[in-house]
Amino acid sequence: MDGRRLTYRQFGDIVYRFCRALLALGLKRGDALAIVTSNSPEVFAVRCACAILGMTYTPLNARATAESHAAILSDADVSIIVTDASCVATAERARALCDRKPRMVTLTGAEAENLIALSERQSGAFFAPAANESDTDLVVYTGGTTGRAKGVMHSHKGSVWASFMNVELGECPGASSPAFLTPQSFRPPIASADHAQGWHGASAAWL
Repeated sequence: MDGRRLTYRQFGDIVYRFCRALLALGLKRGDALAIVTSNSPEVFAVRCACAILGMTYTPLNARATAESHAAILSDADVSIIVTDASCVATAERARALCDRKPRMVTLTGAEAENLIALSERQSGAFFAPAANESDTDLVVYTGGTTGRAKGVMHSHKGSVWASFMNVELGECPGASSPAFLTPQSFRPPIASADHAQGWHGASAAWL
């Protein structure tokens, strides 16, 4: 991504810094985070930080309307939106439509508080997971083709087992390097191959 190459250790450092940055913003286990961005390694790092903290992660489709986002933000009782320069205008409109307005931070630009800048002031030391296997890990919303979009809830236990199945069924050897072309913030992370590659020692390319 953008010519950057990260080792697992370097990526882990980013994840642990994001954990502490989210805590510094007053977030805690059980809080809901929504994300709408373009692709970057930091998007996946935010997802991993949410899992460690026991927060609920809700991905939003970058091509959807502000009205669609606002309905999801309200239904999921989202506490914070993570966005970037490419999606911030839509995120701001969605936030304005919510009765309970979530906090908004950005991964790029200065339109809102910069989460990466905050994370760089944090320690990258190991952060012990706070999540319980029965906690809600992920809420993915349906397309709403038959009406209003509905949130599908996944527990941490379900996410881990789905990733294990991906490892077993995907048969992706450690020397492989799969490329992910879809929008990272919206591609449902349940059973996602980018989780599973780490257990094989493989590389993942985010485009």
